[in-house]
This record gives sequence, C-alpha cells and structure tokens, in this order.
Amino acid sequence: MKTSSLGSALILGLLLCIGLIGLGFQIGNSVVAFRALERTVTVKGLSEREVRANIAIWPITFNEADNDLNRLYDDIQKKNALIIAFLRNQGFPEPALSTGPPSVIDKQAQGYSGSQNIKFRYSGQSTITYYLAD
Repeated sequence: MKTSSLGSALILGLLLCIGLIGLGFQIGNSVVAFRALERTVTVKGLSEREVRANIAIWPITFNEADNDLNRLYDDIQKKNALIIAFLRNQGFPEPALSTGPPSVIDKQAQGYSGSQNIKFRYSGQSTITYYLAD
C-alpha cells in the first residue's frame, strides 16, 4: 500500500508542477501581450515642415515722449520720414513701405498713475511696415 500511495503522490506532484509551469507560462504571455498594446504613439497637431516664404512683413516700431502734444506729433513725423528715407537708400522699394497712424497716450488722463511723478505727459508710438509679396 505504501508503494501505491507513494506512486499516486508522485503522479499528483508531477501533474501539479506541470500545471504550475503552464499557468506561469500563460501569465507571462498575457503580461507581454498587455504591454504590447501600450506600444503605440499618437501624434496630434503642431507638425513642422519648411515652406518657402512668399510674403515678408516687417514692422518697425519706435516710441517718442514729450510734454507738448504738437511737438510730439512733429517728432514722430520727422522720425517716420527719416526711417523711410534710410530704408529707400538701402534698396527697399517704395510701394512696400507704409506708415501707420501714431498711437498717443496721455499719462495724466490715466487715473491709476501718479501724475506728479511722470517726466513726460504724452507718449507716442509709430509703426512703419515693410510688406512685400513675391
């Protein structure tokens, strides 16, 4: 009887080992298959490529400040003429240059600024734009 129970135990142990090895193999394959699903890359938006430009827009902006509004406008007009003359001398074509209207800010009219601490009451900004289409 002892030999039959020993043989039965050996067969049972052998089958348990084969079952555990098979179970480990199946779990390992499942983990590998699950990880393989995460190996995808999704790319959305903001792709880059080089494109030959056919339009050039170059804004040239400067600021001027003064306490006299008329003198401020005169200074802005003089600087506009000076910049346009310089650009013409450098070979920029005349039709490609345009001057925008000046933007003037009265610093005393702003309620949140300390009007007694400002050096210049008026601040002006002008933009000359160079626009060339190919």
